[in-house]
Amino acid sequence: MLLLETRRTSLLAALLCCVTLTASAADRIPLERRVPNNTFGYFTCPDFQEMYRRSQDTALGQMLHDEGFDDFKAELLSKMDEGLKKAETELGMPVSDLGSLLSGELSVAVVRPLGQSLGVIVAVDIGDHRDIFDQLVEKIDAELKNEEVTREEESYDGTEIVVYTVPLPEGQRPMNVSYFVKDNTFVLGTSVALLETVIDRWDGQDDDCLAENELFQEVMSIAAPDQDAAPVAKWFFRPIELVMAGLSSFPETQLYAAGATGFLPALGLNKLKAMGGAAEMATEKYDSITRQVTITEPPASGLIKVFTFPDTITGPPDWVPETAGQYTAVHWDLQIAYRAIGTIYDTFQAPGAWDQLIDNVSQQPGLQGLHIKKDFIDVFSGAFQAYFNVSANPGDVENSVPFEGVVSFAVTDAEGAERFLAAIASATQGKMEAQDFQGKKLYLIDKPDGTKAAVGLAGDRVLLGDTVERVQNVILGRTGAPLKDSGHYQQVRTHLPATMSATSWTDASRQTPAAYEKLRNGEFDNALEGQFDFSTLPPYDVIRKYMRPAASYMIPLERGSMTVNFTLRQQP
Repeated sequence: MLLLETRRTSLLAALLCCVTLTASAADRIPLERRVPNNTFGYFTCPDFQEMYRRSQDTALGQMLHDEGFDDFKAELLSKMDEGLKKAETELGMPVSDLGSLLSGELSVAVVRPLGQSLGVIVAVDIGDHRDIFDQLVEKIDAELKNEEVTREEESYDGTEIVVYTVPLPEGQRPMNVSYFVKDNTFVLGTSVALLETVIDRWDGQDDDCLAENELFQEVMSIAAPDQDAAPVAKWFFRPIELVMAGLSSFPETQLYAAGATGFLPALGLNKLKAMGGAAEMATEKYDSITRQVTITEPPASGLIKVFTFPDTITGPPDWVPETAGQYTAVHWDLQIAYRAIGTIYDTFQAPGAWDQLIDNVSQQPGLQGLHIKKDFIDVFSGAFQAYFNVSANPGDVENSVPFEGVVSFAVTDAEGAERFLAAIASATQGKMEAQDFQGKKLYLIDKPDGTKAAVGLAGDRVLLGDTVERVQNVILGRTGAPLKDSGHYQQVRTHLPATMSATSWTDASRQTPAAYEKLRNGEFDNALEGQFDFSTLPPYDVIRKYMRPAASYMIPLERGSMTVNFTLRQQP
């Protein structure tokens, strides 16, 4: 029975996969104008052909076409050859034909029209390849008939809808999957009623559609701010409504949905309105860029308030050296987070219950007399900065720290930070050795490989480094020329806002060589079960020229936040 169900599932999956075909018309009406306003999840690739073209123009696409990769690609294709031949036998046509069909729109929507259950709609342009599509459907129909799947046809507003009914084990309702093809667009749905909502909006003129949804418009105006931009992908979902609709769709979980509704305001989750974003490739400035947007209704409360990130970060401080391969920073307001969690806890318990809980937990022997609120929350601000380098010779990774760098934790109470470090050192029973340095106390930490790391207070920050020397150099101001003034950081700095809640910068050409050469030398062969001969990869110097500076940042918005990740375009 399990094998039978698996085969049925595979055949239905094949029906879905076979429709990622070609559409050449650039002015086709997108699915966002054909699904109702009450759409809780949406993903679209507006044009596969355009996405592929742009991907070839990125650094990765250019690298894969470098002749240095010819040997590796030849071996990869030889490994795939057997599987491709088997697929061609099953399909009755060359797999290369299917590859040539991958273009046009592919969109998926999770919808709950008024008065209906939650369902899924998939829309794909099939362009002028209807003949190939029909061959595939005919093949699948024959296979499904052998599995006792019934096929019926209905008509709605002049459009023929094909309905498959899949029998399930006794006691379960049969599963229906339906589709139609109209104007060279294939549309699949989990019910006929869902497909009818699409047909009703086929001309794209109905204002009751996702494209006219205010939240969708708000997200996309931020995620794709350039009116002339053509994102290769867009996504949007309303997480709370999606979860609640999912719970309400099944009798066994409807009770949970009813109960959860009452808790949403107390948790502040009723203010989480939407999330979404857009991705672009091979633009004038960027090799790739994605913008992820979260929309929340102010003022923040509950769990939303826990994740408060002030925009206080301006970039790497002077002690981050230009030799760093990665810099990262984030400011999470611990005071606000602590109070927000306490408010939620007291709401479900009683006023003052949170403070009492923290007092009781802080008295546990393992905390060395440290109070969670007074000795941690009130001491550290939540601002974190660090730089890293991946070690070129990490040796035995089980007995060493596989990175080099320094981490900084900002403090608001220097004396409190000293007490905190002293208590931690005492708890290690001699594994942290105190040492005076330039009037400051450092704690040397024994590492498994016999070397020592160090942690200590320096001004308004606690420093943690993989070596004693690194921490000492930060204190002395002897880390060398700063990263912030280097040319490779300045390339991305002009694309960053003045202040940020979080940020990260990476120089891939410094971070990846060691791991890449280990891959070529076969050091990962056991983990990969020797499936591929990575010795055929070219030396790192071949790919170094394709490495691009990359950065990310997060900033608060009036209604939520935005996170941006980008890799710069190679400038002539």
